Amino acid sequence: MQTKGSQIISRLKNPTVILSITSHLVSFFILMGYKINEGTVMAGVTILCSILVTLGILSNPDYNTDNKLPCAICKEKTYHVEVAGRKTCSICGNPQTAS
Repeated sequence: MQTKGSQIISRLKNPTVILSITSHLVSFFILMGYKINEGTVMAGVTILCSILVTLGILSNPDYNTDNKLPCAICKEKTYHVEVAGRKTCSICGNPQTAS
């Protein structure tokens, strides 16, 4: 069982949460009268999140680890992650084909 602190840290490793918090902060500052280009800020944060995901620092802690799917290349059931909208084997990178 996770403590509240570790749950918060786990959520902050999710790029979607970071982008959402950034969007809310930008909106707040715009409402307070600051001149902020929201598109530029969001593009910068998106690029930063993409780099951190690539480096393995950020990830999505909510992906389903309960079900393993069969992989045609590994010849066994493995965990799959979503890459570019397709489930992909976390071991060999093979995209799952429709069955």
